[in-house]
Amino acid sequence: MIYQFVSAGNGNRIVRVGRENLELDRWSEGSNFSGVAYTNYVVDNSAIQNNANGSRVTDISFDRDGNMWFVNEPGGVINCINRAQFSGLTPSISRPARVLDAAGANLRNPRAIVFDSAGNLWVTGGTFPGTPPYLARIPATQVTCPGTPLNPINPPGGPAYPTYAVTSITPDIRLRINPVSGQPGGPIYSPTGMALSPDGQALWIADYGAGSDSYSSTSACNPPSTGGGSITISASRESVIKVPLTGTNITPGERDARITARITEGSGTVSTPGAPDRGMQQAAALAFDSRGNLWVATNNNVEIDPASSCFATTGISEESIGPGPISRLQTDRRGKVYIFGPSALVDTNTTLLTPRTPLVTLSAPTAGVGFTGLALNIPPTP
Repeated sequence: MIYQFVSAGNGNRIVRVGRENLELDRWSEGSNFSGVAYTNYVVDNSAIQNNANGSRVTDISFDRDGNMWFVNEPGGVINCINRAQFSGLTPSISRPARVLDAAGANLRNPRAIVFDSAGNLWVTGGTFPGTPPYLARIPATQVTCPGTPLNPINPPGGPAYPTYAVTSITPDIRLRINPVSGQPGGPIYSPTGMALSPDGQALWIADYGAGSDSYSSTSACNPPSTGGGSITISASRESVIKVPLTGTNITPGERDARITARITEGSGTVSTPGAPDRGMQQAAALAFDSRGNLWVATNNNVEIDPASSCFATTGISEESIGPGPISRLQTDRRGKVYIFGPSALVDTNTTLLTPRTPLVTLSAPTAGVGFTGLALNIPPTP
């Protein structure tokens, strides 16, 4: 599956590329990745957008029956496309089979979803400090995907995009992954990627960080403003946390999550103005391979202007999101994929940032090219 975002119009879509096209090894939009290529299917925007908040798919997952679920973060919904919809003669899929009302269940800004071995759906999202980051479990009994697509319910003169009846959900577990007391390693800002460990006993969650803000090279130095450069709000490297699916973490109710590891790449905060940060920045997606290695894709697109007199004195403070010193971190602006071996994933029983050395670091060849998605094709065992 490939999600394609178009900034204007209603061109957002998910393309399911057929196996035959992948095996031809021609990687271009005009041929094998095209929505009209033979054996491809397209989930178009009418099956994604469900309200005036717009559409942006942030994650895709499959249940054990082969149905496809995806998150529309601004819409606050989680939609399902039944597996049978990918077997029809029409390559365009314009109606979902189910729309779960995540926002209505206090799961605002949902971003990543994962099914556990029992068929429960775990959802993570939120943005510190406005919507505190969370991890919630939706019981398997509430995550069903009918074989018949929904019909739009637009009244005459209603919105141009189709709207569908949403299904209310009630998470039985809601974990706060940014306790009120804060984290010793700094806040967890924006959970964006999630993966289930190979043994099914833990969820790993990637923190994209606090985003970025612009700063001006004028004497005022009051962000946000036009011109200037882009900085990272967080003064620490981003990280990946481990939430074990044991004990209080799987007991119904709401509470602080028990986090048993928080790993990063690099030694910590860079404090020297203009010093480059080569550590983990903007962790976006996770996946495990068959050897138990954890792959972490990062966008890494943070840049600052060390020559600016403003960058060390004004901007955004990570705790209050108000005036204060901006981060002194910068990157080489080349997306990275880190591969951490099993020995780097052991419990540390602390929420302090724990540097780990990856087995391999893959880098984008060009500055300004980042990675925000990751999927592994693991061949079946003979």
